[in-house]
Amino acid sequence: ICSMTTVYQALKRTSIIDESLMATMPENCCLYVHVALPFLSFSLFDRVRNKYICLCEYRLPEENQLDELTTILKQDEILHTVGYHKTVVSFQSEKSVLAPTAFYSEDDAWRLLSLTSPLSDLETLCADRLKYTDAVQVYALPSDLLNIIRSAFHSCKVVHSGTVLMESELLRNKNNTESSVTVNVRQGSYDIVVTTGNKLIYFNSFTYNSSEDFIYYLLYVLEQLKLNPEKTAVRFLGEFDKHMASFLITAKYVRNLSFGSRPESFEYSYGFSQISNHAHAILLNQYLCES
Repeated sequence: ICSMTTVYQALKRTSIIDESLMATMPENCCLYVHVALPFLSFSLFDRVRNKYICLCEYRLPEENQLDELTTILKQDEILHTVGYHKTVVSFQSEKSVLAPTAFYSEDDAWRLLSLTSPLSDLETLCADRLKYTDAVQVYALPSDLLNIIRSAFHSCKVVHSGTVLMESELLRNKNNTESSVTVNVRQGSYDIVVTTGNKLIYFNSFTYNSSEDFIYYLLYVLEQLKLNPEKTAVRFLGEFDKHMASFLITAKYVRNLSFGSRPESFEYSYGFSQISNHAHAILLNQYLCES
C-alpha cells in the first residue's frame, strides 16, 4: 500500500507494492513518474534485481488539482523518498509538435509550436531530442505545474509522453519490415504512432467524444498512409479493453487488432497481475529516456 500521512481528496485507482520495498535501498531504484492530469502515476524499478516493484496511480479532483498534486508529492512516502538513482517524469501535453532535427532551432522553437497551438506566457517550452529517429519533440507545459514537479524532484529528467511512446515503438519494431500501427488510449484522447522497421512514419494525437470520433480519426490516418484496414495490424495500449464501445466499433472496420504487453526484458512484482498487460505503457517504458 502507498503510505499516506493524511487522507487525500485524490482517488487512488491503483496500488501495487512489492513486499521487498521496505528493504530496498533507494539508490538501487529508478523512479518513473507520469503526469497526465487529472492522473498522476509512478513506478519504482529495482536496478539490482531488474524488477518493477511498485506502481501507483491517483486521480486528482477537478478543483485545486495543483494543490492536491503538491500534497501528494510531499506526503506520499515513496515519492517523498530521496536518493533514488534516477528520476524521470513524463508529461502528457496536447501542445506539441514533432520537427525534423535539421529544421529545428532552439531560437525558433516557440514560433514553431505556435503554428499549431496557442501559447501563453504562463507556459514553459520544452524539447526532447529523440534517440532512435532524427527528430525533436517540442512541447509546452504549464509553468506552475512544471515548477511543482521540479521542486519535488530537483534532478529529474523531463520528457513528453509522446517521446516515450515513439522511442519504445521504434525500438520494438526495429527488425520489423512491415508497417506497425500502435494506438495509446487515454480518457478522451489517444496517440497514433506508425513505424516501419526503425523508421518513424507518423505520430499524432487526437481527442474524441464518441466511439464514432474514435474510429473516424483512426481510419483517416490509415487512409492517408495507404494502409489497408483489412490487413494492417493495429495494436492498442493504455486505457482500453474489448468491452468498450470504441473497441467494438473499431473491430468492425479493422480486422487485425491486438493489445500490447509490458517490456519483456524486466521482471514484475506479482501485484502487476492485477492490471492489464497493455496498461501504463508510458510509465513502464520511461527507462528509454534515462540518459
